[in-house]
Amino acid sequence: GTLNGQSFTVDRLFIDRGSSLNVGLIGYLGGGALVESITVADADLSGDNNAGILVGRANDADINSASSSGNISAASNIGGLVGYLSQSNINSSYSTGDVDASGAAGGLVGNMYLSHVHSGFSTGDVSGGDKVGGLVGTAFDDNNVSSSFSGSNVSGGNYVGGLLGENNGEVESSFSYGGVTGSSNVGGLLGYSAGGVVDGYWDTESSGQTTSDGGSGLTTSEMQGCDIEGNLQGFDFENTWSAREYDYPALRFFVSGDISCGVSPPSPPTLLLPIDGSNQVPVTTNLSVTAEGTGLQNITFYQNKSGSDSEIGSVIDVNASNSEIARVE
Repeated sequence: GTLNGQSFTVDRLFIDRGSSLNVGLIGYLGGGALVESITVADADLSGDNNAGILVGRANDADINSASSSGNISAASNIGGLVGYLSQSNINSSYSTGDVDASGAAGGLVGNMYLSHVHSGFSTGDVSGGDKVGGLVGTAFDDNNVSSSFSGSNVSGGNYVGGLLGENNGEVESSFSYGGVTGSSNVGGLLGYSAGGVVDGYWDTESSGQTTSDGGSGLTTSEMQGCDIEGNLQGFDFENTWSAREYDYPALRFFVSGDISCGVSPPSPPTLLLPIDGSNQVPVTTNLSVTAEGTGLQNITFYQNKSGSDSEIGSVIDVNASNSEIARVE
């Protein structure tokens, strides 16, 4: 079956089932099911194993364009979006929720098996026992994580990584920058890896980690700004990623408009109030208007009459000096 949320939000979901398995808005998702275009916001969940804010356990399912926020606390295989992901796919989805577990945990997925995460990210804090990752806690037996990132701060015991705690699959074109702490097998990108890494990066400064079991470490300045395309080899900045000034690259799917370096929205026109400092304009007056650029600006003037605004005139052109005096009567 299919659940299309039509971009609606489930707000303030509360589930308290500390001794139950498969806890989430959807406890168990399987049989080729599809969940898409849904947000679970400001959730508060507790459970045992296999718990996620959206889905506790997914088996043979697809999750597209989904997101979650809030917090979740449970035992093991705990994720901000999905607890246990088996033979399933997550595309263009993210979680900003905080995750607290005693075992395996990840900011997006706690445990994944024969599954794929593409174009996903997490930014919530993640704490757990062993096998804890910013994006995925543990991925074993032919998994794939691609075009994804994590900014989650991560803490745990053994096998702790900024992106994945334990990797037994493939990581491609992905990065992490959250702080990472643990007791053993701790890495900026991967805590432990028996799989492969192609074009994987982590921030050595913000993570506090200079080593990783795979991937390449870069400084913050090498991962932020407009001149990073040469540093993040293998990243598709034409279609998938967008460089940003003073920030890490963003996934284009999650941003509206063009956020590329060098592109900024035009500044709105500024209307100066009368020189006497009052907040009212006489019936007939000269107003000074300043705007970015030249040409048609569509600046509309209103007069408040008896508590309601009525349009009384407009400036339609700005000269080369970026200013025009308009007479409104």
